[in-house]
Amino acid sequence: MKLISILVLFCAVASATATVEADTMDLDTSRSLVTAHQYDDAMAAVDGYLNQNPNDAAATIVKSDIYVAWGEWDRSVDVLENALSKNENNIDLLLALATTYRAKLMRSGMLGKLSNAKKSRKALEKAFAVDPNHLMARREMFMYLVHAPGMAGGDKDRAEKIALESLEIDEFEGRCQLATVYWKKGNRDASVEEYRRALELEPDDIGAMFMLGGVLIDKEDFAACEQLAQSFIANWPDLSEPYVGLGNCYSEQKRTEEATEQYLKALELNPWYGDARYKVARLYEKNKDKEQAAYHYRILIERNPGYIDVGKAKKQLRKIEKGR
Repeated sequence: MKLISILVLFCAVASATATVEADTMDLDTSRSLVTAHQYDDAMAAVDGYLNQNPNDAAATIVKSDIYVAWGEWDRSVDVLENALSKNENNIDLLLALATTYRAKLMRSGMLGKLSNAKKSRKALEKAFAVDPNHLMARREMFMYLVHAPGMAGGDKDRAEKIALESLEIDEFEGRCQLATVYWKKGNRDASVEEYRRALELEPDDIGAMFMLGGVLIDKEDFAACEQLAQSFIANWPDLSEPYVGLGNCYSEQKRTEEATEQYLKALELNPWYGDARYKVARLYEKNKDKEQAAYHYRILIERNPGYIDVGKAKKQLRKIEKGR
């Protein structure tokens, strides 16, 4: 995780004063407000903390995360780069900057994509150079290399090398990375095997479950995908992700009503789940239920302005509204 526990940090300081404790509470409050999607109040809280602790990297990252949630990526970049001008080797700041540039590139035209990709990779390379054994730095460097096109610096062979090295540092992390690079190289069977081995190490890891489900869908092994999602739902019925995974499985089989039901279940548990909201809106639109589609597009645009496909949602909503 890129957010450092401020409580752990301050507990190590024996001389902490009442004022410092109050500041800590302000930062913890801002994090709680971010989790609750109350971004205006979260920004006020973190600004209050930063007024007293202007060089605090963790607080700066909270502030940048709020800007990202608002879809204000340039402002996120500004606060991170300003912090890095004073602390250029802070890995958490570098990773946050790389993430923000990646968010920008996914919403840019071709020239913007290349420019932001280079900036994202530059920040990642620096973080990786500061500490090659830092798990999050390795993970983010790996993800860039495995997903980026070659013209933007993608390199699946180097990604595989990092994955193999990661096995020696954290086996679960290494297995997940190997599974991903095998998938991207077209070896789906090897990918499935690595994800299953990863889940033997961490049986309740939702991320590994979700990725394994994606490979199974890609293999068109829908029975195994459904069984996987159902097993997670049985064990963790209050988590929204397995319902989305099951919805994806049904959607790929054109089982529209069942997919819609699963996405709506996910939204009952987490009304802020942008991917579930967008997918259920698209299903309603395909089924000619324009009213429900428009309803979910509007909620997505209002609540998740930083969601990757919010631009598409706005475009689809305009089409629906003009059709009326």
